[in-house]
Amino acid sequence: MAPIFKKFIIGIAVLLGLIVLLFGYGDRSVQDLQEKYAPYPSSFIQVDGMAVHYRDEGLKTDSLPIVLLHGTASSLHTFNAWASVLKYNMRVILVAVFDSSH
Repeated sequence: MAPIFKKFIIGIAVLLGLIVLLFGYGDRSVQDLQEKYAPYPSSFIQVDGMAVHYRDEGLKTDSLPIVLLHGTASSLHTFNAWASVLKYNMRVILVAVFDSSH
């Protein structure tokens, strides 16, 4: 085996080891995830046995709220910047849409 090829294989192995070490899979509890991604003013409601994440911000007296639904590959945090501006003038509800096919 050529020395350059051997160094290349060793480099790839080290790189893969670092990726696994730094970004490897690890189970996290639901409580840990909620603390990280769903602090106040987040809330949860039960829908068909699943906890659905939502945030209700802004003027609670607004009878016509803006409801923001994210796309498939994102989360309700997609609209954080919009909600932070809109909530001063109206009611904003952000809902975490989930895929019910699983």
